Amino acid sequence: MEARSVPPEIRTQTCWKTPNSAARELTPAEAARLEAREADLRKQLAQDRAANGGKLTPQQRKQVQSELDDLSAKIAKHKHDKQKISPRAKSKVGKRERRQQDRIGEGVVSGQLTPAEAARLEAREVELRRQIAEDRPANGGKLTPEQRKTAQAELDELSARIAKQKHDAQARLPAK
Repeated sequence: MEARSVPPEIRTQTCWKTPNSAARELTPAEAARLEAREADLRKQLAQDRAANGGKLTPQQRKQVQSELDDLSAKIAKHKHDKQKISPRAKSKVGKRERRQQDRIGEGVVSGQLTPAEAARLEAREVELRRQIAEDRPANGGKLTPEQRKTAQAELDELSARIAKQKHDAQARLPAK
């Protein structure tokens, strides 16, 4: 997708919801849902423009603005709800999850990741977090050495996917 095909409002949305290490306001699950919604909106926008010779009709512009307003409201709601990521991870696995979350956020801000790529990576991260959270209570709040080894292997896989997605040749826009 070319830079001209995405309104600046969408770039603003992307930057607004991107988590960073200083201010974690969205959980990975919230970020994944919002990134997926944004990817759908971009896809629809590209289809509408392609159908109309590269331009949007006034009715389509009104619909896009309405959807952007809705997305903005959802972002604001999720940023200010009570669900927060704890500011300090205590385990090696938790610290690694945090670093990978930061890498995904940085990829979105820099334009190295498209919203669809970020949504897929965020969704995988959510799966890993759930799996780890389910494993801990059975062992007094800690992972067994085998569970830790499995978690690290899965985090290795996610890390490789992040690197691959950040350095592929897909067209993307940096968030501003």
